[in-house]
Parts: sequence; C-alpha cells; structure tokens
Amino acid sequence: LYSIFVTKGAYQQVASEFHPFHKHDLNVFLHFWTTGLGLWGAVQLAVILEQPSLIYVYTALTAVTCPVLTAVLHTLVLYGMTATPLPALYDLDPMYVCILSIALGYSLQDVAHWMCVEKTFMNDYILSRPWMLLIHTFWLMPLVIDSVLMRSCYLPNVVNRNRNVFCQ
Repeated sequence: LYSIFVTKGAYQQVASEFHPFHKHDLNVFLHFWTTGLGLWGAVQLAVILEQPSLIYVYTALTAVTCPVLTAVLHTLVLYGMTATPLPALYDLDPMYVCILSIALGYSLQDVAHWMCVEKTFMNDYILSRPWMLLIHTFWLMPLVIDSVLMRSCYLPNVVNRNRNVFCQ
C-alpha cells in the first residue's frame, strides 16, 4: 500500500512499462483522443445509469495513486467529460452511443499503433499477466496524460521529432 499511495512506485513501475510502447508523438497524440473518447463513453454511461459515485470513486482513486500534476489534469479531463452532454446522434439510444464510443476508443488505439508501427502494451502482458489488464485500463488516461507531459504538451517544439530515420 505504501508504494501505491505514498511513493506512487506502483504507478511509476506501470508507467515505465507503458512508455516504451508509446514512443511516437503521433501515437501519443492519437491515444489522448482515442482514450478520451472511450473514457467519455464510460463516464456518460455512469451518468445515464445514474451512478455518479462511480466517477467520484474513480477520480479519487486516481488522484491518490498518480503523481500530483497527472492527477490534477486527469481530474480536469474527467470534469470536462461529465460537463460534456451526450449528443443526439440520429435518434440513437444514448446507451448505444456510450457503448459505441467505448468500442471506437479501444479500436482506434490499435489503429494508432498500427499507423505508427508500434506494438501495443497489452500484447506484451496479456498472456503472462492477464490481471494487468485491470491496472492498465484503470490507469490508461493518466498514463497517456504523462506521455503528453513528457512531450511538454507538444508546445515548445512544434517540429515533428519523429521524422528522422536512422539506419546502418
């Protein structure tokens, strides 16, 4: 418990395993939006099912298990998701829209990995440590936020750093 809540060592360990699978700037950029889409669907699903306590518990648990800046930004993202209403899409059932956004968010992450020719983190652990899927899912948005922060939110150097090809 000490490494989870006080030193954040458990989070740092997962982050050190996660980041090598997200080296390409475009992959991280796309992951921010695809993870956001899936998480938005889950948040809206909790709102539809009148279970806001699930959102509060998730926010609190990530706040006490993640680094401070990541936790603050994650909380702001979640607040924005709860404040963003569910759009009326062609008279689709709101539950269907939520489930569709979760499925699209997950699927588009694989597309981002394919486009950037990077393996997925899940493929690394799923056969040897299947329980890791719960941790990966729980901390996915904070891990992606960390990946964006590692790139200084893309602001100081707008020049694409992934254009160089190194070969022997």
